[in-house]
Amino acid sequence: AGSRGQKRYYLSGNEFSFGLGLNYDELLALYVAQNLTTSLCGAIFGDELQSALKKIKKALPKDRVEYAERVAPLVLRLEASRPLYPEDASSIVGVALTALGESRKLRVRYRSLKSKTPQTYTAHPYNFVYFRGALYLVGYSCKDNDVRFWKFSRMLAADALREKFTRPKDFDADAYLASAFTPYIGETETARVKMR
Repeated sequence: AGSRGQKRYYLSGNEFSFGLGLNYDELLALYVAQNLTTSLCGAIFGDELQSALKKIKKALPKDRVEYAERVAPLVLRLEASRPLYPEDASSIVGVALTALGESRKLRVRYRSLKSKTPQTYTAHPYNFVYFRGALYLVGYSCKDNDVRFWKFSRMLAADALREKFTRPKDFDADAYLASAFTPYIGETETARVKMR
């Protein structure tokens, strides 16, 4: 406090934050990593991440934004092509997330590659899986009596049912996916092959 009601403030390096306790370097890291999340656009996470990153850009000083824009393209994402989500994908993902968080059964209308007509599944949602640029739901299929994957870009509709389910205590998603070549689990035996 100075004379005549004047006030002066001193901000020191990393102690400066934006309410969430993030310093400039943490904000910069999030901004630079934005191109790693572009394949989620169209789903609930991608849209929200892009919105957050726009706010981060406004909070950063101009010279840091310019630096981030030079560095961001140098961080490459090598994966399959970006999936095309339907217009209501964000609401489908939101319903699935609610069902997962509240351990409620989920009814999914799904168009698979194998079937010409959409099928309806009742699922016990266990986890979301981000694999090769696409978002999947892994869970127990009541129709198949086994654990299955559903790709969100192929979901036509989803409803969280009132009926609850109990997640198996011994189900470990990381262990289950450890041997997955793609998000389809097959036999555990391996064979040596020659490819021409």
